[in-house]
Amino acid sequence: MKTLIPTLIKWEGAGKSLVIARVISTWGSSPRRPGATLAVSSAGDLVGSVSGGCIEGAVREEALEIIRGAPARIIDYGVDDDTAWSVGLSCGGSVRVLIQTLPDFGKELIESITAGERVTLVTALEDGQEYNLLIRPDHKTLGTWPADTEHVVAAALNATSPGETDVDELTCFIHPFHAPERLLIVGGADIAVHLISYASSLGFETILMDPRAVFTDSDRFSTLPSRLETAWPQDIIPGLNLDDHTCAVLLTHDPKIDDPAIHLLLRSPVAYIGALGSRRTQEKRRNRLRTAGFSEAEIARIHGPVGIDIGASTPSEIALSIMAEIISTLRKND
Repeated sequence: MKTLIPTLIKWEGAGKSLVIARVISTWGSSPRRPGATLAVSSAGDLVGSVSGGCIEGAVREEALEIIRGAPARIIDYGVDDDTAWSVGLSCGGSVRVLIQTLPDFGKELIESITAGERVTLVTALEDGQEYNLLIRPDHKTLGTWPADTEHVVAAALNATSPGETDVDELTCFIHPFHAPERLLIVGGADIAVHLISYASSLGFETILMDPRAVFTDSDRFSTLPSRLETAWPQDIIPGLNLDDHTCAVLLTHDPKIDDPAIHLLLRSPVAYIGALGSRRTQEKRRNRLRTAGFSEAEIARIHGPVGIDIGASTPSEIALSIMAEIISTLRKND
């Protein structure tokens, strides 16, 4: 949803009303996952997607009815083959979509997502009534709920991905918004330049660190990283809040720079660690880590040679293969 926010702000500034539609569950070969969002303005504009193009037209019509005063609704698309063809889900999959206006706390929701804060939006439709709750990690809430919020807050804070669940006999859609996924890059050579460009276009926060000033010259980058550090990684990494939405790639080939970073990363919860180098270089690295006391299970966390095998040879192609492996790893963990 974060990528939609600039457009939503633009619509509101132009005086347009808007409705958001979110995938809340899927079956079969549906092309989008729970949490995928489409927004529709009162002028009929669209931004985002709930099916990769299959049912957007049908959802748009429902959204316009809600803008004209109809209540929020949940609609199933593609439940049978005939319906699948009629709305464009020729793959035979099906998708359940929640369509609603932005809650009263929409401004606070947008500000929190834009700032990268961790918040959770919970929505329920019950007996024709719509209930929305914005929940923060400190258990503070905004919105209305038909019962005591203790159980729904607990469920929301335990959720790691969007989905439907029952809380106190009420079916809820729990939609957590995490801080942006981050990519830490050790080493600023040419591959890093392209990797930052790809990662930034996918919404990642990027942090590049290299003690060699020639590789951290800002003029080298077509897309600047979120943070650029001319420093040893062991001086930067301990100050970062490493979590399972963080990935790291080591690109220097130099054990003096890479190894201290790997030591810190292997003892952290980061989702992905990739290291550039040939199979011979990788084996030398593994031997150094064994000598340093790391277990085989810990060493096995390192993706090396790094990247999906697509026959990449140029820096841009290698960066693309790395980014593809990172996305594959993150989505498998969702």
